[in-house]
Amino acid sequence: ELFLIDINPRVSGSNQHMSMMDGMAEKGFPISMYTESNNLTITVDELISRANCLNKNNDAIIIILAAQATENGKLLTAISIFATKEDHLLEAKENAFNFFRASL
Repeated sequence: ELFLIDINPRVSGSNQHMSMMDGMAEKGFPISMYTESNNLTITVDELISRANCLNKNNDAIIIILAAQATENGKLLTAISIFATKEDHLLEAKENAFNFFRASL
């Protein structure tokens, strides 16, 4: 099942996160957080691939709302994480950012 979220660049990613909260809660993921990062050193393709790998876990879902490579080699991101329980959310966040920052 795929969803299309229209991301307006003049609006922060937290608005997209909030627009998904009810639907994700209905799907069994009532706990969520929105986070931004500007210090990742991987490519957008690697970010998507790593998120897909982490999303094989049924306790949490990572959704990349936005990702932009900068001239200095850093990756700017806006990411939503949805989970079944708070401890699953915190574990998914820790696993995701450790995995996103790791070199392969």
